[in-house]
Amino acid sequence: MLTYLRNIRKSLIDSRSVRKYVLYAFGEIFLVMIGILLALQVNRWNENRKDRAFEILSLVQIKGDLLTDIASLNRQDSFHKNNGIKNIKAIELFNNATSIEILEK
Repeated sequence: MLTYLRNIRKSLIDSRSVRKYVLYAFGEIFLVMIGILLALQVNRWNENRKDRAFEILSLVQIKGDLLTDIASLNRQDSFHKNNGIKNIKAIELFNNATSIEILEK
């Protein structure tokens, strides 16, 4: 392809037709601009793909952290509920007991 374009450019320079050469130059500049725009679009697509992958990874990590936190909070909640029940039973026993029973035990 490049040799074909090089031959066209060389023949236009040799024919000394400025108008044709200027048209050819604009065409070549247009092709270069199209190539640059395509490269930018591919780069933008690739960056968006990487950003999306990072976003998904971050969301998965956040979900895992939240599940771990929920499990920890559930364990703490059940621990405190059990302690609360034990404390209530101890207070009831203390209130119902006489001073002699307390001293005997």
